[in-house]
Amino acid sequence: MKQRHITEGDASDAKSLQWCKAHEDDPDLYRIPNADERFFHSRSREPIVQAVIRHATEHSRVVEIGCGSGADSVCLALAGLCVTALDISPHMLDAGEELLRRAQEQFPERSLDITFALGDIFDLADYREQFDIALSFSVIQIWASRERRLWALRNMRDTLVRGGVLCIVATHTRNPLFRVLPVASLVGDMADYDLSIFAEEIQTAGFALVSSEPMGLSATFGQWVEFRPLIPILRLANHFFRLLPRRLQMLVAPHFLIVARRS
Repeated sequence: MKQRHITEGDASDAKSLQWCKAHEDDPDLYRIPNADERFFHSRSREPIVQAVIRHATEHSRVVEIGCGSGADSVCLALAGLCVTALDISPHMLDAGEELLRRAQEQFPERSLDITFALGDIFDLADYREQFDIALSFSVIQIWASRERRLWALRNMRDTLVRGGVLCIVATHTRNPLFRVLPVASLVGDMADYDLSIFAEEIQTAGFALVSSEPMGLSATFGQWVEFRPLIPILRLANHFFRLLPRRLQMLVAPHFLIVARRS
């Protein structure tokens, strides 16, 4: 894909530019400097990683759209999959490549088939029908505009072969706790989103739903919490979330995971 840096005059919107520049106030944003073997084993158990593995075969080609730190992509490469990790931010791609080096140090016996590349969710034409599985974690809800979200979802669809699988997580911004947590403005300014809206948009974009499930807080959510003493409390709450009945989980989930198949 052509190398594109996002600028004020680019075809992508201001929200993409905001996220591209998010690290300017915090150079360590998205970096996971102390990743060890335990980190990779733990991250590999995350629902979105496990969903991709369940639907993959030995020869599956996987793309992550909006890879951030690259943790999920690296874990999928550790599982033996061929992965392309795309992000709009060179800073995030640097963080991903740094994490990849850590994984190679921790698992020198494994050959990791992974490529990090600049990619704009609104310009994925060069990847049309190249992948069997696409994944995206907590990206889609950053656009308040339904039109933008559908555009992004259709572009994700078009990266897949016919019958390809999308594993996608969205933040449940209608969760009352999300509305009162002291989070960074970049995270707080997102779409009004819940599972019903999420699922309807997935279908409108040309997918058939396969499954949906509630998820606890992501491992990196703490970096967006402005009142740092809350972080240990949130981690404890995350533990108890996993013990709740599914019906209650659906009401209070911070995130939802949908698996869908290209129609």
